[in-house]
Amino acid sequence: MLPCTAPVLFESSGDHAVRHDPANDDWVQLLGAIEGERFEVLARRYYLALYHFRKHSHRPALAGQIEVMAQGKQQALEGMLAVWEQRKAHRQQADGEPAAAVFVEAMPAREGHDLPEALRDFSTPPPSLSAIHAGAGRPPCDALCLLRAFLTAPLLGTGDDPTAVHRLLHNNPAFAHLCDFLGRTVLKQPGELTSRRLPSLSVCEEFSEVMTRYGLWHQARLEQVRDNLASGVLEVEPTVCFDTTHLEANSHCANVLPADATRKAGQKPKYRKVPRMCKRCDCGEEHWETCLHGWVPTDQGAAVVVKGPTRVYWAHKASVAAFGDSEIPFDGGCASTPQTTMARPWCPTLRRCCASYPRWSTGCAMSWPTMPTERTARPWRGTASRHD
Repeated sequence: MLPCTAPVLFESSGDHAVRHDPANDDWVQLLGAIEGERFEVLARRYYLALYHFRKHSHRPALAGQIEVMAQGKQQALEGMLAVWEQRKAHRQQADGEPAAAVFVEAMPAREGHDLPEALRDFSTPPPSLSAIHAGAGRPPCDALCLLRAFLTAPLLGTGDDPTAVHRLLHNNPAFAHLCDFLGRTVLKQPGELTSRRLPSLSVCEEFSEVMTRYGLWHQARLEQVRDNLASGVLEVEPTVCFDTTHLEANSHCANVLPADATRKAGQKPKYRKVPRMCKRCDCGEEHWETCLHGWVPTDQGAAVVVKGPTRVYWAHKASVAAFGDSEIPFDGGCASTPQTTMARPWCPTLRRCCASYPRWSTGCAMSWPTMPTERTARPWRGTASRHD
């Protein structure tokens, strides 16, 4: 008879073992780094955006969102395909697209008269926390706690979407405590202006949408990279490389038969794949076919990405910038439409980097007095040399 060892099960209610376990050093240190004035300013901007977001019962489409006016869902899918073809024809005629047109940059409508100045211009400091929460009402969930959870969740082997973060917070008490949440039934503490109660799924979804819709994720990324470049955490190297990749889309596609498709005898018609369509109005899904509001894609920018004969993905195209020696990526962006040319990714990505990081781009401006376009650039892959 083979010897066996009886399993031993134990339950720990403290965070000491988790905090001091060397296997958890990466995400525990990240949680401790999310503090300070820069993150507190970001949290105050989030509270301003949250109150502005809740004042509007209808959620307007993001800037650059495709909207198709059609009588039914099938006509909307055909209209979506027609928009793709029009943009493809326009791209072939254009000499070069600005970086803002190539990449997805979610920002609020700057012309809104009720948009707070701190959200319209990120160089304007937001009001103090006491001034934002001075009115009556239920306190919001603490933004720094949510920020820690969303930024750290991928290091624990899960996704950064609201559902995955909510599941991790409720299934891992040690992680929730280290994010500074207090528990499921804890009320607002005396002297605090926000609630550190474990968030519900709707709160996580609202946090993710507000951070995306008002450009706060984008601004937080820029500030962090600029700080890393200025402080020496990220060493500036003389060579920068650009390459393409893809991000698998968390959505489904629909099949559409093009209007000019030719059907040959004995062969099936060739269908095209486009994102599914929906409406953002309050009429209800049962009235979508008859209401007068426009149709929008459920996942704009998703398309078929072919990487090889057997590697076909429903995904988003993306471009990444990294330093040549260390191969550390410091900037990246997803294509706004599947028709965006990404075969030569370094032209729009270089323009984007020079606009986002002026201190880094000073040497690049000396090397390249005139920014290249898609037609004047060398084919496929490029490197930008920086001379200090």
